[in-house]
Amino acid sequence: MKNSINPYNLQDLKKLNLLNKKIGILGGSFNPAHKGHLMLSEEALKLGLDLVIWVVALQNPLKPNYMLSFEDRIVTSLEITKNNNKIIVSSIENEISSTNSFDMLKFLCNTFSGNNFVWIMGVDCLDKFHLWENYDHFTDIVGIFLFNRKNYTHLIQSSIASKNLFTKINTCNIDTKSVVLFDDILSDISSTEIRKLRRKTNMQATELKELIIKLLEDKSAENINVIDLSNKTSLTRFMVFANGRSSRNVNAIADYIADELKKAGCPHVFIEGAATSEWVLMDAGDVMLHLFQPETRDKYKLEALWGQ
Repeated sequence: MKNSINPYNLQDLKKLNLLNKKIGILGGSFNPAHKGHLMLSEEALKLGLDLVIWVVALQNPLKPNYMLSFEDRIVTSLEITKNNNKIIVSSIENEISSTNSFDMLKFLCNTFSGNNFVWIMGVDCLDKFHLWENYDHFTDIVGIFLFNRKNYTHLIQSSIASKNLFTKINTCNIDTKSVVLFDDILSDISSTEIRKLRRKTNMQATELKELIIKLLEDKSAENINVIDLSNKTSLTRFMVFANGRSSRNVNAIADYIADELKKAGCPHVFIEGAATSEWVLMDAGDVMLHLFQPETRDKYKLEALWGQ
């Protein structure tokens, strides 16, 4: 199974011919997607799942309107999962009649019968889980992987939802429709914290863009291109693209830019993809930088996705 540069719709999922698989579902706003979501999914895969599907929500009725559009949240999810072929991003909520998680799971279970589905969530969700429609019937149709998170451990005992969920607790068997609790604390990063941090810089967007271009030129990056997204998305103001000559060169450029931006008063730069260095994403808030090896840039044609 290969990861896609586009989200999987219902027809795409059907083409996978899923049968006798253990499939994790991570549903959420992904506003934006971040390494905490990725870590959660990778840990779930280690526990015996064959596949994890990210279902990007149209709009959670318990949350204020999202900062990013549905399309933008799909894009950030695709970017952060691009190096893991067992994690796919789906736009399926855009195709079914209901936007609540229980109905979505019921739809998946009925459409892809013969598979074992597991709902993946962090314990922070327990705070309002009792407000979710049919929350106490989740384990009638799916199992639940519940991962501990820093500063939220108390919800395991104190939340309203835990009083119902923990009557079905199971610490080892993922094949039953029960709650499997994992005590090890995972990343404490959240989408809310990222949205706050990524704007903490005194530089104007244009100034930040020009600085990044200069730093790219300092390291002899090739084929530098800038797209102004101010009238297209709230995800970022500018998207910058550049090539390195090799994986080592891409990494060296990324390290140099991260260090120089920190010196310039922009310390909160989120970096993804450095492990493989085929495509490194650097999110500095008003500017997002994509560093590629040339063949990877040609393959994904990300500039075309943004209308250039």
